[in-house]
Amino acid sequence: MVSFGGVIVHRGKLVLIVDDHEVIRNTLRSRFEFEGFQVSVAENGAEGVAKAEALKPDLIIMDLAMPVMNGLDAAKALRIRMPTIPIVMFTNMASPILEEQNRKAGITALFSKEDGSCKLIEKAKELLN
Repeated sequence: MVSFGGVIVHRGKLVLIVDDHEVIRNTLRSRFEFEGFQVSVAENGAEGVAKAEALKPDLIIMDLAMPVMNGLDAAKALRIRMPTIPIVMFTNMASPILEEQNRKAGITALFSKEDGSCKLIEKAKELLN
């Protein structure tokens, strides 16, 4: 981690953002890049699993409801292949049942999209420092 003009650069830290909504992907990409992270994106869980295997990101941000493969199934597949990479679920859905499913799938943290991205980025910094 290096600071340039007050902007902290997380040198070499790659975040993979997996979300089927282009606006959310692009917004998160911009926010994370502004914070100094390298970013790659995927449009669904299956693409996210393939990109994660190829790129070996330091952190994965995953939506829950996506076509082709949902976030829980993708997280389960990634846990088998990459047991140490933190996976953070960023979703519109939140409930005690979902929290339990996330825990069982190996999700590191769960954040609601309604709360915005600030807490998500703070958690990413905490996990990657």
